[in-house]
Amino acid sequence: MPDPESGEIKSYVEQLIAATLGGTMKWTQVNPTTYVWDTRVPQPARLSLQRLERQELRPSLGQPIPSIQKVHSFVFQAFESQPGGTLIQRLGIASQENKELNQLLDKLFQTIDQLRTRQSLDFLKNIIPPTKQQ
Repeated sequence: MPDPESGEIKSYVEQLIAATLGGTMKWTQVNPTTYVWDTRVPQPARLSLQRLERQELRPSLGQPIPSIQKVHSFVFQAFESQPGGTLIQRLGIASQENKELNQLLDKLFQTIDQLRTRQSLDFLKNIIPPTKQQ
């Protein structure tokens, strides 16, 4: 039986996806597998979403030998920012044991990644000088 907090966390992740798509949350990429979002309102805080990758042996249909497949899971953390830059972790979730939450965090990660890619391409488009037409 799922715990009540699980449903509440899923609801919050859905809100994060909507806010990211709506442009009210601007995530920063700190490395290829981690995004963070910092806010000062309503209180200083930081959210962190990291994608983990591992390989699993999975049975292959009709094949006697299992195949190796990449499997993603996520670590989602919420920190309270203290004066002087100290961060206190208030929430830490590893999604590998919760399939529904893992899917939602994957959707959030993909949403952030796609928007960041679009922003990068728009930046590149804006800095390339126009070519002279003959």
